[in-house]
Amino acid sequence: MAVVDQYGNEANVIVLAGGLSGPEGQPGVVQSVNGYSQATVVLTKADIGLSNVDNTSDLNKPISNATQTALNLKANDADVVHDTGTETIAGVKTFSSSPIVPTPTTDFQPATKAYADSVRDDAIAFAIALGGA
Repeated sequence: MAVVDQYGNEANVIVLAGGLSGPEGQPGVVQSVNGYSQATVVLTKADIGLSNVDNTSDLNKPISNATQTALNLKANDADVVHDTGTETIAGVKTFSSSPIVPTPTTDFQPATKAYADSVRDDAIAFAIALGGA
């Protein structure tokens, strides 16, 4: 990469804005860049401490202490009950309020008291209609 002066000409100097003074009364003249002083200065990533800028995997990039602390407090996916999907939940669970369940459509599904009462009432009405009870 060639160094180009403020007028677009290739040069061995860069003119900087501001009140800097350089040799021979040339304001803002830079004589070298990172130890290089030839007419064309080519800097590599290693020259300015960025050797790993393009080849550091995400896994090897550091994270802040705050981020790590937050991650440490996060529950493991296998240890939580999800909103959707099929899961087996072991042990006795106590609810602070009654769960809402849909009307059962097959055996071994939970039913509300209202549904059970309506099925009972329908059975009694049917029995009475048949002349029983």
